Formats: sequence, structure tokens, C-alpha cells
Amino acid sequence: MLGHYREILRDTTGEVFSIKPAPSSRESLKTMLDFSSETPKRERLQAFLELVRTVSPENFEEKIVDKWGHRFRSIPLAEGYNLHESYFSEGGVSRVFFLESEDSDKKSWVLKLPKNENIPAEEYIRQQRSEFLEIKETFSSLPDLVLDEEYFIMEGRRGNPTAATLQEYRGNLKDVFSEISDVEMQELFTEYPHLKEEVQLFTDIFDSDPDLLLQELDLLGPRNLCIDFDKEGPHLRLIDPHYRTSIYRSEETRNEIEQRASYLKALL
Repeated sequence: MLGHYREILRDTTGEVFSIKPAPSSRESLKTMLDFSSETPKRERLQAFLELVRTVSPENFEEKIVDKWGHRFRSIPLAEGYNLHESYFSEGGVSRVFFLESEDSDKKSWVLKLPKNENIPAEEYIRQQRSEFLEIKETFSSLPDLVLDEEYFIMEGRRGNPTAATLQEYRGNLKDVFSEISDVEMQELFTEYPHLKEEVQLFTDIFDSDPDLLLQELDLLGPRNLCIDFDKEGPHLRLIDPHYRTSIYRSEETRNEIEQRASYLKALL
């Protein structure tokens, strides 16, 4: 039985699923066991997932949280989202896709998948989560700087487990270093004093913690450090709260990061 649904999962990889409490266990079971051609594979897998949630022990989800750092119900792979097959963007270590909500009142999401699928998924998630929590704690005095990340494991392109990262999509971002001039930044500081305070605090924290430069907090990637022009006014955001991968670190890249930090200080 499990093997059958594993095969369905392979066939339907990349589709969007609604993972929610079942209307009734009997109804889900009936759909799950209907192997006729009239019941699509997608509907049978949907019923299987819903039934698993219904009959699982109450602490099942907590075990997932303890092991993966992810709460099952928070995965927004649900009806009403379009997964764009083409890359939304591409970073040095990730392929990035766009989960667009069909409802303008609901959040859209960014889905990141590692380019190197040979890295064990569990190991990758532990490393990413550890970095995220460390950086979030370092900048805890700027609680809105670091966007939250969610982690889970999905089927890879070759059928192997692959790590996935979800992050809320922010649609009004501009790169601090390449999309906003120094004159524009000065004007923003004048109009929004809180933004100047955020940049000041960011540079103070960066200067006070040598590990941020030593491990190369990634200030080099496109739109990694941004101004988020949201409805509440512009705020500083660290979109990719991670260190540069060790194979890409060098004295040259550390100098570039240091120069960017110095540029921010010069604006103040």
C-alpha cells in the first residue's frame, strides 16, 4: 500500500496539494482505495495525506518539528497557489521558484531548492536552520530584519529526497547596494528616520561581531540586503540570512563584504 502511494508521489511530483483535515476518515479511505481510472492519482494521494493526518497520534507533528524544525500544517503547498516552473531567480547554491497565491489577500511564497542534490537532505536542513537561528539571534535587536524560513523534504528531480526552504515572498524589494543610489538612501533617511536607525544598528552589530565577516555573512548576492517598501513604510531586510558557502569564500569576497558594510556606514 505504501509503495503504491510512493509511486503516485513520484508521478505527481511538482503538483500542488491541499494538505488539510479530512471531512471524514471514511470519505478519505473510500477515495484512497478507489483504484479505478475515474479517480485521478492526485485525488487518491490527497486523501491518503489527509487520512494520515487524521489518524496520526497527536505528538506526531511535534516529532516532525523536533527533527526537521518544520510544522507540517504550515507548508503552504495548497490549492490556490501556482508553482511557477521557470526559475523565479537563481542564487549561487539554490534554484528559486515562485509560489504565487491566486488570492491577493493571501501570502505568496518563495521556494528554494539546493542545486547540489547530492547533499543529504537532513544534513542540509540542519545546517541551514542552524545558520538561520544563529544570524537571527545575532540581529535580535532588529526583529524584523530577518525573514523567517521554513524547511521540509520533498521529492527531488531524480526521485531522491531533497531539502526545500520556504520564505514569504516580498514583492517590493530594492537592493541596498545596486538598486538605490546613495542620494536616494539619504532622502529615505530624511523621510523615514526609523530606516536610518535600522541601518545604523545593522552596521553596529556587524562591526561588533567579527564572525559575521569571518564566516562571510552574504551581503553579495542580488537582493540579499534590501529595502522593503511595504505598506508600513520602508524597512531593512536580510532576505538570505546565511553565510556564503565555504567553497566560495576568499580574502577577495571578505574584502567586498567589508567594503559594503563600510558603504552603509558612510551613508549615515
